[in-house]
Amino acid sequence: MRIAMSLTVFVCGAAVMCLEILGFRMLPPYFGSSIYVTGSLISIFLLALSLGYYLGGRIADKKPSPKVLGLVILGSGVLIALLAYYFRPLCQTIESWGWHTRWGSLLASTLLFVIPATLLGMVSPFAIRLSTLAIGDVGKTAGNLYAISTVGSVVGTLATSFYLIALIRLHLIIVGLGVVLSLLGLALFSFRPRVLLFLLLLSPLAHAWWMVDLSSFKVLETKESLYHYILIGEDKNWRVMQFNRTVQSGISKKDKITSIAPYTDGFHLGLILVPNAKKVLFIGCGGATGPRQFRGLYPDLQIDIAEIDPDVVKLAKKYFYLTEDDKLKVYVEDGRVFLNRSKEKYDIIIMDAYFAEAIPFHLTTKEFLEIVKKRLQPGGVIICNVIGSVRGVKSKYPRSQYKTLRRVFSTVYFFPVIHEYEKPENYDGEISRNIILVATDGKKLSKSQIVDRARKLQKDIIPFLTSIASALITSEIWTADVPLLLDDYAPVDDLIKVAID
Repeated sequence: MRIAMSLTVFVCGAAVMCLEILGFRMLPPYFGSSIYVTGSLISIFLLALSLGYYLGGRIADKKPSPKVLGLVILGSGVLIALLAYYFRPLCQTIESWGWHTRWGSLLASTLLFVIPATLLGMVSPFAIRLSTLAIGDVGKTAGNLYAISTVGSVVGTLATSFYLIALIRLHLIIVGLGVVLSLLGLALFSFRPRVLLFLLLLSPLAHAWWMVDLSSFKVLETKESLYHYILIGEDKNWRVMQFNRTVQSGISKKDKITSIAPYTDGFHLGLILVPNAKKVLFIGCGGATGPRQFRGLYPDLQIDIAEIDPDVVKLAKKYFYLTEDDKLKVYVEDGRVFLNRSKEKYDIIIMDAYFAEAIPFHLTTKEFLEIVKKRLQPGGVIICNVIGSVRGVKSKYPRSQYKTLRRVFSTVYFFPVIHEYEKPENYDGEISRNIILVATDGKKLSKSQIVDRARKLQKDIIPFLTSIASALITSEIWTADVPLLLDDYAPVDDLIKVAID
């Protein structure tokens, strides 16, 4: 019994952490990858485990039987296996209600995980009770089993995050976890063929139910990467790359290089401020529209790309015509880590790693910008694509990023990206839009100089460059009511949620 209970708590400890980490892959496509999703998942798992410890101890005292424990573990396995087929329609339904992300993610976390996590939480106190019957030393037994369970949690965490998610599709991991727990549960009590037959029959029926696709949008490929749920799709005009719920990149199917998003044209502002630039770094790849435009328009430029997600790079090469050569190199690495390790100096650094649902906070802070400054040539520029409004409550994130840039660089330009139906001198300043922030310690140019250079630089594949330049705000940007972004305090999740809600 002692060995059996040790193995049981080890496997169940690993299963709890495996399931929790899988939750961070299941929810972001519907609720984003913000701090709200993180908080919801951690809170629900802690609450469920606490409830499981309580119930497990009480039931174990009344019915200290391996069969009862086996039934508990079998129940958790069945519910987890079914999650693979039901979590998507459930999350889609909750998302369609239009709740704020914090409440939608909390409800989804509760409905998906509270019961299986509670059942897994019952295992340790149950195992202690059963082992105590044989050993008779409660303190030592409890300590040993909780230690083994914790080691199992560590193994489950590392195995899932380091290997399983990278190698196996999400729904297969979930089903596999459920099967392992179900078999463990069956091993603890008399074999029931009809129970196993029921599980085998139910699985394909559930699978057929959720696979119905009513969308007319053609999906070319989906990928559960280590960082995003990535979708590649297209209609008759555009091919797009989507991260979770947000379209990250898109190109015209006609010429294979014109961007679906006008903000990409704003990256070329760097060549207005540094016309003799020789080396450019893009932090963030997406569909590589910006780097490919730079490669075609400025053939003498050396272009580097730092992208943390290897699957994004692979899909950009497969579907968006990204090709490495002697002038364009891709480095699969976090942008901040890359800059810390690199000895290169750049004329232009373009931050395209932000997206609407969540922003890597460590790429927004004053400390990060100080690293950027060290990697810029004298007079070099950093370009940041951010989301928010020009004024009003939705402007807090752009103004906060502007404030942080001003602490590091002497000059910061604020370019709203206006829509085709708007004019640079007449647009809605309170709606969220892309905003291009350009910072430099180089010579400050007037608005008329910038617009004049934009007209000369503009090409057919960057049709919005002049309108972006013409929308430059020359009045003072109010920043007293927004935070300075620091490694120690960067509430970008809250700021961006205000901007996009």
